[in-house]
Amino acid sequence: MAGAGRKSAVRGAFLLMGACWAAAPQRAAAQGAGAGEDAVAARAGTDTLPGTLAVRRLEGGPTVVVYPQAPEPLVAVRASFALDTATAQAEALADILQRLARRGMEGQAAAAGGRVTLSRTPGHAVVTVTGPAGELRALVDVIRRGVAWREPSEAEVEAARLTAATAALATEETPEAALRLRVLASLFPLLPTEPGAVPPRQWVTPERLHSFWARSFRPERMQAVVVGGVSEEEATAAFRAWPAPQLADDGAAATDATAGQGTPAPARSERVPQVLFPWAAAGFPSDASPAVLAVTARLLEGRLAALPLRTARAEVWWQGGDRAVVLEGSAAATPSPVRAAAPIRAAPPPKASRPSSARGARRVRPAAGAAPSPPPARDTMPNPGALLATAPREVAALLTPAWVAEARQSVARDILLAGRTAEGLAGYLGELFERTGHPTAGQEFLHELEGVDAEAVGQVIDAFRSGTPVVEVVRP
Repeated sequence: MAGAGRKSAVRGAFLLMGACWAAAPQRAAAQGAGAGEDAVAARAGTDTLPGTLAVRRLEGGPTVVVYPQAPEPLVAVRASFALDTATAQAEALADILQRLARRGMEGQAAAAGGRVTLSRTPGHAVVTVTGPAGELRALVDVIRRGVAWREPSEAEVEAARLTAATAALATEETPEAALRLRVLASLFPLLPTEPGAVPPRQWVTPERLHSFWARSFRPERMQAVVVGGVSEEEATAAFRAWPAPQLADDGAAATDATAGQGTPAPARSERVPQVLFPWAAAGFPSDASPAVLAVTARLLEGRLAALPLRTARAEVWWQGGDRAVVLEGSAAATPSPVRAAAPIRAAPPPKASRPSSARGARRVRPAAGAAPSPPPARDTMPNPGALLATAPREVAALLTPAWVAEARQSVARDILLAGRTAEGLAGYLGELFERTGHPTAGQEFLHELEGVDAEAVGQVIDAFRSGTPVVEVVRP
């Protein structure tokens, strides 16, 4: 199944989000567990995400999360399958299976008036189908058929593997990807996956693919999120009686039961990306609440724009029980002393920006009419790692309840903007479900976010100031 939806080398290994989520205990009460086919749970909404989130655990089948939106003419169905092992081999096999299934699923979705998106999150293969709410069953059938086994030829398998290898090489061409891989290894040394890794040809066989498929794409390993103009009953009925995959009788399942043990690890190239300016990242590990870290990251990102950096951003990284706020930026061009005599109109220093709703990196632009600076000499370039490490001190000096409230509202606005479409909201709810194991984690995070105050953020900032961050630098 799935054409790789990796947005960066690191995102394929674990989730990067500007607004992370809480692994808080589920406060929704389960009703009827063990009595009847479904265990039902519900979670009341928030100001950001009103309404009720319904959860049904189908006996011997998937867990279905439904967020009805009565006037909405569209519906988004997001189905994710937990991979049987958290290894680089499993990630690679899921990538290849998705690529093999992509064309057929796109055609079936178009016939139902919809579209399909194939992606992966850490340890999960994801299929999202969006289309008319009246075609719910047809859209779910796109997923059902797409994840069913179709025997590929060796030529098809090799073509999918080569396509995956090409995509992996593309992630290594930029300094950002190389930098993130270094920070990943420093902050999460036990992470079992290797972003960008692709197994050798002799290891990827139709038999191994089938064995992996039969263990991973089982109904009980599926989490389904349905958002749009359908009822809870309609959404649940569409997922009943989901067929279980069958293991082959040729011994492949028995010989490959551990999926990756005793097999060669996927090879990664050692290519060095072209770097024109120094790039750096500073990681601040923390055991604080993810909601508090999300607001803290937004405040830090606002202050980064006031530093002499070409690009800057702050994110919350989370893998398992480990969390960190990661600051990333590249050095601004500084004229060399030899060229300093040249008349250059200096631009005024950039103003300190407020926490912004933009999740990506932002470039600090010179004032209109300012002459461009000449290329810097390598030995005169500032160290962006040292600049990033000063950001907590900058925030501590300016921290106020009003600024925290503004950052909190900015994080909530990001979530609201991401969830303004059925597909975006299904992605938000689904990814939080995957990472926490709680079907209502999306609303739990929003409830927790509403209570973040200056005192909680101040404690995190103080810990960052007194601690030693993990700093990685990529130089020209």
